[in-house]
Amino acid sequence: MNFNRINHTEILGNEREEAILQQFRSILSDLVRMLRHSTGAKTIALHWVNRQREIFVPEAYSSARTDVVFKDRIPFDETFLHSYKDQTESVCLPIGDAFPAEQITHYYDRSYTPTGYVFIQPFQTNNETIALTVIETDQAEWNQASTEAISAYTASLDNLLHTYLELSNLLEAQKGWLEYEKAIDELLRLRESSQILWEMARLATSIIPGSDVSLSVKEFSEWKIVGSFGQQTILPGTCIASPSLMQEAISTDSSVFSIHINGTPSRLTTSEIPAQGASIAIPVKTAGSTIAMLLVHHTDALSFNDANKHQLLNMVRSVGLKLDAMNKSTKSEHVHTSNGSLKSEFADRIIEHELEIVHHTLNTKPTYHVWVGYASLVDYNSIRTRLGTDQLKHVHQSILHQMSMAESGIECLTMYHTDHIYGFMVFAEQEDGIQKWGSGLNKRLKTQINWDIPDSPSLHMSAVHLQSSSGDAFSIHERARKALNTLIRKTDPNLQVLDDVEE
Repeated sequence: MNFNRINHTEILGNEREEAILQQFRSILSDLVRMLRHSTGAKTIALHWVNRQREIFVPEAYSSARTDVVFKDRIPFDETFLHSYKDQTESVCLPIGDAFPAEQITHYYDRSYTPTGYVFIQPFQTNNETIALTVIETDQAEWNQASTEAISAYTASLDNLLHTYLELSNLLEAQKGWLEYEKAIDELLRLRESSQILWEMARLATSIIPGSDVSLSVKEFSEWKIVGSFGQQTILPGTCIASPSLMQEAISTDSSVFSIHINGTPSRLTTSEIPAQGASIAIPVKTAGSTIAMLLVHHTDALSFNDANKHQLLNMVRSVGLKLDAMNKSTKSEHVHTSNGSLKSEFADRIIEHELEIVHHTLNTKPTYHVWVGYASLVDYNSIRTRLGTDQLKHVHQSILHQMSMAESGIECLTMYHTDHIYGFMVFAEQEDGIQKWGSGLNKRLKTQINWDIPDSPSLHMSAVHLQSSSGDAFSIHERARKALNTLIRKTDPNLQVLDDVEE
């Protein structure tokens, strides 16, 4: 017997898992050997029943003879054990006419013919036979000592298997935590707040595999979706609606977990497809404020457990502390400019993410279209001379607010560029969404803003339609600004919107 057991405290990682497997197999071999000596049997073999591959896998054997050899894998149809793979009770087979000795094929000395009996002891777990112990013996019936030995063997096998499975599960969980800690460490090494928030959302999809993740930030007075990961198809720029799980987390400024029953509660908006499974909404908090919201949803509520919910909460809390420390050193906003629109760095993250989606859906029809563009007041120099500084500042802020509003299901996020150049991202399911949004915006400017001048101005606009050939965020900005400069030099006051800007 093998008394030199392995010291697991000295073994780590994959080596430890392999060591436990080796010890498990060694103990099985010991059990089979002890059972043979206890029962006086000639040969004993333990076979796993692999139903998926339809084979028996000999795990351990012990024999009084030296001419015994087992194949590593035995197909079901090549052995008499096939008829007993679903056996639930022990069975004794007399070797003779009903059970010819030739069916026993693991002796390579074919001049030897086993005589006596083949005793089959099944082993079950979860109401399924997963192993057969085959005992070759000359005894037609077991005496009390042998019966007790077989009973003890079966109980030991059961305890050993469950202990091994528990150790395997613990090791798997331990490896998961090690990978999680490594991922968090890499996340917190990032130096740009927009990248940290974006990678946090990506990491959430790994913590809950197969989940849909949404990242939201506040633009002016509204919380809006800025990015989705997974199968989520809600348009970026969509406002978080009430009642919803995300709105509850925003209102309470705390994490909220809920199982969706009959589609309720809504995750983000009341217009979304009714949700199944469960979701958790978590605020990303710094000392000053809540700067973002993370929502993780999975159609299977059992995908969430205490461990991975703790991982999500810990990740978000760590990100908040990291951003708080960065804010103390830079004294700058993480997501917004001073007027409430999105910072260019954060906007670029959104653009790059949308470009990824475009590239991943090259061979399919896009679920929505994205335009990135810039706008400026027509005849701005004349307007500036007519309005005071405070009036002009109010006009700029009002234009940005009007830009951020939805237009018949067409969503927008704003990027403030200069005091009279306004950046925007428009998202729409319709191919002409940018034209409808631009026309609606100019109509609102005439009625919603008090200009204190005779004629209400309109906007020059240029936009790049995101496509697989659009390049990166920088080249998209360059093309849109170049087109806007061309429009500004024109005196034609009519609205001009470019669906895609050509070089």
